[in-house]
Amino acid sequence: MKRSTVAESVARDVSRRVKRGTRCHVYGSAKNPGLTIAAESFLERDIGYLLELDPRVHSYREQPFTLELVTGERLPSRKHFVTRTGLKPSFYTPDFLCGLAGGVELVLEVKSQVGLAQEQVRLQEAACLLQRLGMRLVILTEAQLTPALVVNAKYLKAATAPYLQDRLEPVLEALNQAAAERACWTSGELAQTTHLGLFGVAVAVVRGIFSADLTEDLFAPDTPLRAGLGDLSHLEVLPL
Repeated sequence: MKRSTVAESVARDVSRRVKRGTRCHVYGSAKNPGLTIAAESFLERDIGYLLELDPRVHSYREQPFTLELVTGERLPSRKHFVTRTGLKPSFYTPDFLCGLAGGVELVLEVKSQVGLAQEQVRLQEAACLLQRLGMRLVILTEAQLTPALVVNAKYLKAATAPYLQDRLEPVLEALNQAAAERACWTSGELAQTTHLGLFGVAVAVVRGIFSADLTEDLFAPDTPLRAGLGDLSHLEVLPL
C-alpha cells in the first residue's frame, strides 16, 4: 500500500526509509479518514491496530514531531533544527501522538523490552520535556500483547473498514436480535446461528453488541461472548 497523498506531514516518514533491516507496515486508518499510517515494526503495527479499536482514542498519527532534548524545542522534524556552535543536539521523535477525549494529547513510545533497556535515559529526558509541554509519555512493549490479542486486533480492525460500514445493516440487525434473545453465547454459536460466520463475531465485538476478553482467542468456537449493550470498554486493552 502506498502512503496517501493527503497524509499529514510526519517528522520521520518511515515508509521512505531504504536503509533498514525490515520493511515498514502501512495500513489504512478508519480513525484518520483519507490517511494511512506507517509503522516501523510489527510491534508498532499491532499497537496501531489496537489504537484503531480503542474508544478512548479519537484520532492518532505516527511520528508526529521531533523534540530536541538539549534546548527543549518542539520541531516539525529534525530538518527544522537550527544548528548552534558548540551544541550537540539530541533528538527524540515519538512513535504515536493520540488525541483523547477533552482534547488531551498522549504520546506513545513503542519499544521492545530489549530496546527499552538501551533507551532509558533518553526516554526519561523526553518524558520530563513532554510533561512541561502538557503531554504524558506512555511506553508500550510486547509485554502488553498476547499472541491471541495480536490476531484478534488484526481481524477486528478489518471489520472497521470504511467501505463496509454502509453494508452492515442486515448484519447488525441479526446480531442485535441474537443479543436480545440471549445474553450469553459462544463465538461458534453466534457464527452458526446468525449465518454470519466469524465476520459476524468480529462486527459484534467491534460494535459492542457483544463483549469478550480480547487477550484470549476470540474466534475459537467455545470463546464466551456476553451481550454488551453498546459498551466498548472491552476494547480498552492498552494501559493508556
